[in-house]
Amino acid sequence: MKLISIILAMSAALVFTGCFSPSQKYTQAGFLQDYHRLKENKNVNNSLIWVDPKLGDTPVKRIYVAPVLLRQQKEAKDFIDASSGNFKYLGTDLHDSLVNAFARNGYEVVSSPEKGAEQLHMAITGLTSVPEDVAIYELLPIMAIIDSSRAAIGYRSDEIYLFVETQLKDSNNKANIEAVTYVTGISMSPAAIEDITPEEVKEQADKFAEKLVEALNPLLQRTHDKGEGEE
Repeated sequence: MKLISIILAMSAALVFTGCFSPSQKYTQAGFLQDYHRLKENKNVNNSLIWVDPKLGDTPVKRIYVAPVLLRQQKEAKDFIDASSGNFKYLGTDLHDSLVNAFARNGYEVVSSPEKGAEQLHMAITGLTSVPEDVAIYELLPIMAIIDSSRAAIGYRSDEIYLFVETQLKDSNNKANIEAVTYVTGISMSPAAIEDITPEEVKEQADKFAEKLVEALNPLLQRTHDKGEGEE
């Protein structure tokens, strides 16, 4: 964790309504094996990763996408509850959108775990919205450090952030990559977010999946920086 992020987390104050405090801290969801070994990697966007140093360089061609789980932090009171309202469909929609996104990116997506196919296991750990003019500075521990200095009162368009934890396993069910990632969806007004329709949830899932595949692709193609995120 960068020193400036620690300072921001300790000193920042909430200056606008409708977002969570910069100093709020959220514990890890427990989906991954070891959070302390996660590191930034310049080739993997908006993520902290760990890669088994014994992992080879052969790119993944076939992938199985497991059902997406919900491991949202209950103490994250300012996050959107992804288990209620029409957001309850997000996990299923995200799974289907990931399958389609991987297929569009040239992967052979298989319907069940099988030999020679990489397994993708993912959990939704957070869902929130912040004004578009606000920046997130820190990712882990599942902590959102917000620069709220530029947030305008009455600002009506919010960026939706999805936080996920991901395990990539080989066909023997051995985890060889772990990651915490955040991506953005389609901007909506706070009122529209509150009254989101199932169709709009699906559109958000499509956008999330597109960006998640983009973020994970360097890991699957083994083009990530081999000196970062490995031990």
